[in-house]
Amino acid sequence: MILTKRLFTFCLASLMSLALMAQADRFIKEADNAFNNEAYFEAIDLYKKAYSKESDSEEKARLLFQIAESYRMILDYDQQVIWYDKALRAQYDSPDAYLYLAQAYQRQGDFTQAIEFYNKYKDAAPDPM
Repeated sequence: MILTKRLFTFCLASLMSLALMAQADRFIKEADNAFNNEAYFEAIDLYKKAYSKESDSEEKARLLFQIAESYRMILDYDQQVIWYDKALRAQYDSPDAYLYLAQAYQRQGDFTQAIEFYNKYKDAAPDPM
């Protein structure tokens, strides 16, 4: 009887996990489509929903970067700073995050932070030669 309850609980938890993963995948596809169609406000909402459902840390970091990119496209510098910072803290692996964060700080007039992140971009970016 106890084994049956545990098996049932395990199966139920597995099904719920699969359902959440499928829901995250759906939100990600819809968000990527909205971003590609320049519907950035919609993309932001969908990426945030996908982020809350996603379990993979690399994909979560990518979603944070895509949220930041959406804010960059609508010229919201305050939100860019917040979301690029979150992406970098989540170990998003692209030098572009440093570059765009530096540009956002520069546009805000925070030149000290801008210089710091331009230097991080310089260190992280591949040598063009």
